[in-house]
Amino acid sequence: VICSGLMDTEARGEAASAVIAHVISQALQKKAHGDASEYNIVLKELSHADIKDVSLRRWLVGLKGCTTFLGKGCEDLVGITLDLDWIHKDDQFVEDYIEYLSSLVSGNAVFLSPCIRKLISLMKPKTQQDPDLKLVFQRVHQTLHRMLELAPGGLHIVQKTVQELFPYKGKDSFVLDCYVMNLLQLLDYAPSLNPLILELTVTKLIEIDVSSV
Repeated sequence: VICSGLMDTEARGEAASAVIAHVISQALQKKAHGDASEYNIVLKELSHADIKDVSLRRWLVGLKGCTTFLGKGCEDLVGITLDLDWIHKDDQFVEDYIEYLSSLVSGNAVFLSPCIRKLISLMKPKTQQDPDLKLVFQRVHQTLHRMLELAPGGLHIVQKTVQELFPYKGKDSFVLDCYVMNLLQLLDYAPSLNPLILELTVTKLIEIDVSSV
């Protein structure tokens, strides 16, 4: 009975995701023809402060099936999904989110840069009090690695972004330590960036040391 209940729940989830995918697909097609009313409803639903994780997962799964319809003009929709606090969710949610991002960048090169920028920004923690910081960084690298496997050209974006987002002088030393540690971990799956990362790190650390004298 328990197994049957779980299967029924899973089936309902899949059905809900299929319906959501249809709704999103229609909204995107209508937007492409000048009617953004349903598209705006989708934005509102995804932005709802009280949306439950189970509902959000279904929206992500639905979006995954519609990423080929996303393009320029849908930056606000993609931006909402990039700003989600997915990094602290359960493993299944994270897996679904990574699958969504993978589908997004595979079919839409225009969104590769904002995806990579968001991931690299997560290498700079907002607080030392996060008990899941190690897991957060692990998930960031897992996702970034997947992005670079799907789009090797993204290395050029990473190269530019790690320089732009390097913590400025005066930033908390904890943030700086975490960022440098993450840059070094990045080299495990992007070894071609080794000269850049090492030079950048040394140069920035010297600048910070000089400015603090």
